[in-house]
Amino acid sequence: MQLVNDGVQAVEATVNWEFDLVLMDIEMPELNGFDATTQIRQLELRRRTLRRVPVMAYTTLDLSPSDHRFKTCGMDDVVPKPPEMGSMSQCLMHWCHGRHSPRERAPPD
Repeated sequence: MQLVNDGVQAVEATVNWEFDLVLMDIEMPELNGFDATTQIRQLELRRRTLRRVPVMAYTTLDLSPSDHRFKTCGMDDVVPKPPEMGSMSQCLMHWCHGRHSPRERAPPD
């Protein structure tokens, strides 16, 4: 897990690290979540070595998957703030399920 303070750092983090999922706050300083996601998608297209990471909008805004801002920037899903455990776990299971085979997981200590 990697925490960042603003949208610029979020974009930089996706260049420097490989994530299974990005939980993107919409209202961040420097670069909002919509613009940060747009930049991440542009980087993925330019650098074919980057796989497309699922990006979840994390927001207090009344944002639905049918919202044009959500679709245009390339976000995959919406998780409302504060998150309900059921909706958060469903979202994580949907987007991360099956990404790691048992061989890829670290062996138990």
